[in-house]
Amino acid sequence: RKPPLGDVPVLLPRPNVWGEGPNGTRAPSTVERLRQTTVAARSAIRPDVIPTIDRLTEFSEKLGTAPAGVPAPLVIVGEGGYGKSVLLGQLYDTLAAGDNDERLTVIVPCSRVSASADLTDLTSLDRALGDAATDSRDAVPITELVASLTGRCRIRLLIDTFDLVVRENNADDASYLLDRLSNHCDLVITCREREWRDYLENSRVVARSLYRMPRLAADDIRLWASEYVTSIGLTAEAREPFLDSLATDPRGRGVLEVCSCPLRLAMACDIYARQGRIPEDLTVTKLYEQYWARRIGQDRHGRRGAVAHAQEAAAEAIALDVWRSSRARFVEFVAGETALRDRPALDNLLSDGVVTNIGGRYGFFHQTYAEFAVARYLVRAGKDEDLARLSAGLRSSSVYWPTAKHLL
Repeated sequence: RKPPLGDVPVLLPRPNVWGEGPNGTRAPSTVERLRQTTVAARSAIRPDVIPTIDRLTEFSEKLGTAPAGVPAPLVIVGEGGYGKSVLLGQLYDTLAAGDNDERLTVIVPCSRVSASADLTDLTSLDRALGDAATDSRDAVPITELVASLTGRCRIRLLIDTFDLVVRENNADDASYLLDRLSNHCDLVITCREREWRDYLENSRVVARSLYRMPRLAADDIRLWASEYVTSIGLTAEAREPFLDSLATDPRGRGVLEVCSCPLRLAMACDIYARQGRIPEDLTVTKLYEQYWARRIGQDRHGRRGAVAHAQEAAAEAIALDVWRSSRARFVEFVAGETALRDRPALDNLLSDGVVTNIGGRYGFFHQTYAEFAVARYLVRAGKDEDLARLSAGLRSSSVYWPTAKHLL
């Protein structure tokens, strides 16, 4: 029998948890560090393109209670791009408003987990989440962080994109770790539908509250698109043809399917709003290709010259690094050493929001777009060994399935 969370040896000196050092001196505070890294994590969670739209109202209505009253553990599941992280960020805003010396809300983004972390057992998972919580290397395990604070304040732990670290060969340990944490803090996790269903749904993790991210209905799509065209200053005369192209007539059903995902709707608005219409034959991969052509494959003046070619080379280098790093799990953020060789091009991508920098590592603005970028690399430059690795990966896990969909 494994010891409960409270029995884990605490490596953190308890006097330093609140910044109190020996002889009254000031020492680094675990609480301050967690608050700093949480603020950074929250700032990285932002809706793409479309202005912020409240997701908490529908969330509260479906669960029948205000956010602060939702029983934990709470699991938020949904496909990539449906707004799990955005909802988590809005949930954090509400909960953190009540933080004080007796209450602490912490965001733990799994995208911070190092590509080199093996995650093969309970110990490595525990330590990797501790690193992610403090945005550092060689930090104490997440259980020790929670144990060091238990009894001093109530912890609300919001773990984002847990699907990035759970897989078949560590599912038992992952579920055990979540179970231990849930016994000593208010736990919230976001996870893709497939990983939740395959690895965690029938495990020891008991979700007292489960929320599935809804698709956008036709009225929602028009409302969200209206928010966008208003924010960019389109006149009523210019905006109506674009909004009408989102209509529910039979020719537009493919468009509605593509735009039922908030991320894809944001990208479609960014590309097509000023053009006046969304193509009737739009598909997800076509949308992603058009986004690449506009935001990466041309410069800010719309030219495909040397600057645009450099941007593409930098983006392709990041896609290659993501592919090389994504073995047993998909790794969103990489060192980007090749891309860094052309700093001006990388800076352009960062400035435009196509690439983001988290803790000195670089990745695309969303996991789903990183999966597309990897597929694009495999089409253009993949070798036999790359395709053999992809084929083997498809037979053994779900890591490569989103990339394979784009590849096909």
